[in-house]
Amino acid sequence: MLRVNRQVRVPKDAKWVKLTDELLACAEERARWIKLAEDFEPYRKQPGPAMAERLLAAIRAGRLERETHVIHNHRVLGFFQFRQAGAVVKDPESPPRITTNTHGMLLRNIVRSRRTKRGFGQALLNQAIMVSRRDPENNAIFLEPANSKVGEHWEGRYNFRAVDDPKDEETLYLPLHADDEDDEA
Repeated sequence: MLRVNRQVRVPKDAKWVKLTDELLACAEERARWIKLAEDFEPYRKQPGPAMAERLLAAIRAGRLERETHVIHNHRVLGFFQFRQAGAVVKDPESPPRITTNTHGMLLRNIVRSRRTKRGFGQALLNQAIMVSRRDPENNAIFLEPANSKVGEHWEGRYNFRAVDDPKDEETLYLPLHADDEDDEA
C-alpha cells in the first residue's frame, strides 16, 4: 500500500508551479525563471547538478521537453519532470506469473535544493503522486535510477519495485491504487 509521509515540512510561502512553454514565452516570466534557475543550488549528490543544468538550459531556450513542476518561494526548493510511460509489471494481487501492461508517468528528474532538510524529497514525490493521479489512466509512477545505489534507495525508502520485464531490468515503479487515496489526506 502506498504511504504518504505527513511529516515533511514545506515552507508556508512555497508554491508549486507547472512550468510550460506558454509561461516561458513571456519575456518577463522567462527572465524571472532564468534567475531562479541560475540561483538554484541542487543537493550535491549526482546527478542533481546535471539535472539542474538541463532545466536551466530548457528555461533559457523557452522550450521544456517534459512536464515540469517546480516548488519555490524566493528561491527554487526543488523540481521534478515527467513523461508518459508504460511497462509490464506483476500484479501483486494476482496469481504468480500474471503480468499486466501498466500506464503511468516516468519520473525523469527529481532534485531538491541543498538548502532543504533531509526528507524534502518526499514532498517532491508526494506532489508527483498527486499530479500523476489527475489522469485516471495512470496506475504507476516509473523511475529509471541513475545507478544501483540510487535504485536501492528508491526501493527501500519509497517502496518502488522492479518492473517485470527482462528487457527493462533497471526501471522501477510505484503502483498507484484508488484505495490509497485515503493515505493522502
